[in-house]
Amino acid sequence: MMLGIDLRKTKPNSVSAAIKQYISITYDEDPTAYTEDLNQFEKIRNDIINLPICDNSVNVLYKYYGQLVYLCAKFPLEDNKITCVFSWTPSFGKDKKYVNISSVEYEKACVLFNIGAMLSNVGTKENLENPDDVKNACIYFQRAAGIFSYLKDELHGSLKCPVPTDMLPNSLDYLINLMLAQAQECFWKKAVLSKMKNGTIMKLAKAASSLYCEAYKVGSNNNIIPQEWISYTLSKMYYLEAASLVRYAMVNYDNCKYGDQISCLQEAEKLMLKCKGLKQHLQNDYYEDLKSFTKFVSGRVKEENDSNDKIYMDLVPDFSKLKAIDGAVMVKSIPPLDQKALEGIVGKPLFDCLIPFNYHEVIVNYNTNKEQLVANIINRLKSECQTCEDKVSSLNINASIDALEQTHGLPQSVIERSNIVIRKGGLKTIEETFAKVSAISQDNLQIIDKLKKDLNEEENDDLAAKKQFGERWTREISRNLNRGLMEKLKSYEEKIVQAVIADGVIRDKIDKNIVGIETLSSTKEELEASIPACRPNASLNVKNNPEVINLKEKMKQFEQSLEQKQTIIKNLNEKCKNDTINNVVLKLITNKEEINKEKIVGEELQKYGTDRQIVNDFVEGLKNLTNEIVELNSVFVLKKYKDNLLIERENALKSLEDSYKIYEEICMNLDEGINFHSKINSLLKVLSTNVSDFIFARKLDMKERINELTSSISYSNLMDTSHSTNGISTPPPLPSRVTGQQSTGVYPNAYPSTNPTQSYYPYPSNNSYKNKI
Repeated sequence: MMLGIDLRKTKPNSVSAAIKQYISITYDEDPTAYTEDLNQFEKIRNDIINLPICDNSVNVLYKYYGQLVYLCAKFPLEDNKITCVFSWTPSFGKDKKYVNISSVEYEKACVLFNIGAMLSNVGTKENLENPDDVKNACIYFQRAAGIFSYLKDELHGSLKCPVPTDMLPNSLDYLINLMLAQAQECFWKKAVLSKMKNGTIMKLAKAASSLYCEAYKVGSNNNIIPQEWISYTLSKMYYLEAASLVRYAMVNYDNCKYGDQISCLQEAEKLMLKCKGLKQHLQNDYYEDLKSFTKFVSGRVKEENDSNDKIYMDLVPDFSKLKAIDGAVMVKSIPPLDQKALEGIVGKPLFDCLIPFNYHEVIVNYNTNKEQLVANIINRLKSECQTCEDKVSSLNINASIDALEQTHGLPQSVIERSNIVIRKGGLKTIEETFAKVSAISQDNLQIIDKLKKDLNEEENDDLAAKKQFGERWTREISRNLNRGLMEKLKSYEEKIVQAVIADGVIRDKIDKNIVGIETLSSTKEELEASIPACRPNASLNVKNNPEVINLKEKMKQFEQSLEQKQTIIKNLNEKCKNDTINNVVLKLITNKEEINKEKIVGEELQKYGTDRQIVNDFVEGLKNLTNEIVELNSVFVLKKYKDNLLIERENALKSLEDSYKIYEEICMNLDEGINFHSKINSLLKVLSTNVSDFIFARKLDMKERINELTSSISYSNLMDTSHSTNGISTPPPLPSRVTGQQSTGVYPNAYPSTNPTQSYYPYPSNNSYKNKI
């Protein structure tokens, strides 16, 4: 027989909620876009549960392990920024209960362990009477040894959790030596089946016995290794040492060293007789095989002693004086499949369109710097334009010209502005829109309050369970797991508070300009009556005066420049929104190049040098145009006559012009407010789903843990006492970053800143040495 290692057992485990939440928080993407990938990942994991013993099961395990490696490249699972609890039983040991550990490295180690265990079991299923199958079994055992060696040398040090007893270094040492011993035994077995020379078979058996001896030394000092395995290892050490001595006896027989032959057989008999004391820990079929071989060796000792006494009369030396047998080790650990070799088994990596986490940090850094740069350019443009606009507005040029061109009645510009206000609904629409903004804002605050209350209740329930069960309540506390959710809620709440302040600014604008807006919303007759008439200006022919014509032309250019400013801002925001360095990063990934974050960000930001120059040229031109308007207006003021009626008419027209501008500004602010609060509302609904998933998963986890920890108290009574809830861990966000377009109004940005039998042995017949092992 050959020994196969028991597989670790696991049960279904969902990581979807935690990963969806992390995608939402860190990447600011809709996690539902990755539902198919998440479902596929969970299917692949469920496939590793209750696997049959076959070669294909090795590939199933490798497929999950490979996707797990890919997943770690996409998400910071190894840093526990996404906390997922994995449940496994030990392969062997005194306690085989499920152990729940929040570590992806633990998951990878368990999967790798099961690959090694599966390989060992597949090896035991090979037909050891067939040379080709014996060769396959040998490879399986060497591959199993390679897996356990990798666990010990590479992965063991990266475990940031208590190391399971069956994966401690001394436990893995036993498994490595055991697998290599069984692989060496296959070499010996194949040599026997192929009828190789006695000296060759002797050396192969000796090496196998030595490897079993190493396994026994390690295992006997480890109280975790089952006694049955220790006895099996020790019996194999005796058996193969005896088999080696039988071949040594045959070599001595061929060399006419009859006394040496008998000494070897006597030593072999002593070894096999030691197996009697192991009977209670060995399988019956295997022990019967050992008994048969012992009987054979004892028979050969008697026969050869009789022959020597009657015929050869050769001196039988003490066995210790014979030349020691040099073993021929033919096996070594075969390393696990590397990532390249796994590609054919694993298939296309899931979440392929997500940038790996370490590269994603470069993108986050670039976006932060890019958006800050664009914000600075736009803010400078707005500031310079506002200065020029204030200077021109203070001159009251449009109202002065309108008053002189049309001394009574309504100027066309006033009629056009009034029509726009009436068409948009005037003050009534503004009030309705403001009420809608306030309602959505209040709804958002209520959602936040409810989510905070739900999370606090779950946290209190967890603390209550901790208080009840004490040290036995070993799961991560809720405060650590819900931190990401709480931080995001706090971020949304802060932005809503800022928005409420902005709402107050808008309310103040509305209240202060009610009269002007109502006047623009009135009938033509009422509007005309609100503007005083004046006598015609005899000293200044407005229509034919070159200074006035030039001034009107410059004012037209100024208004066009302000429109051009909005176009520049729109284009710059659009460029910023669509600008991405994903292709640059993907090229680095493809070429496996090192990341120089500062260099990449600095080089890519150079593309905004052109935009900075455009703004500089525009501002310079606007300043020059403003200075020309000021000079022309000075001439215009000197030439026009002044009387009280003209001044009153100018002031009335100026007041209506200002009211119209403020009306347009209020409309723009309210549109921005609706957009902001609606966007926050949508994000809060997504976050609400994440919170629900978190709490639901924590409830399931708590239920399982309570069932394990309690035996005398019913679950329903316990729930009445502790009000249990539970969930999936929440990942903290990455370092802060700015996402989305820069806000162009009074509202903050809606998006918060985030930055893996032979049942017997053949033995020689009693007929002749030719058929002996």
